[in-house]
Amino acid sequence: MKEKFEENQDLLWQTDRYESLKLAESPWENNKVSISYTIPGIERKNEEDTNNLRVKTLEHIDNTYPHDTWTHIYTDGSSDNMEAGGAGIHIWPSDGSKENTAKATVSICSNFKAEVIAIKTALEHIKQTKTTQARNKNT
Repeated sequence: MKEKFEENQDLLWQTDRYESLKLAESPWENNKVSISYTIPGIERKNEEDTNNLRVKTLEHIDNTYPHDTWTHIYTDGSSDNMEAGGAGIHIWPSDGSKENTAKATVSICSNFKAEVIAIKTALEHIKQTKTTQARNKNT
């Protein structure tokens, strides 16, 4: 076990082999970040029709982040009593195309873990797409 650790420890110093995420500044220091806890036109969601809530929410998202300039990614994950679970991802790039992906989770899975798997899958897709787009620009 100790030998395996020492062998892998060398990898920690080989940073050129791994892509890292570097931010220009910390998100909490960026004054351009805004967090909204409300949707305009929705006072109490338990007093609204479900369809009306959906329409107002999607209108707000589209007005704030227009589809022609932003990629919209929606994730959902759920589990049935800590048993079979799944993760779903809907990706709507600014070019108008749409992609849906579903992924089975492990046999023993909580709702939280299924949600995390959905988000992780979406992030992997973004990374892969970004890499593919960069590769296509360079060829």
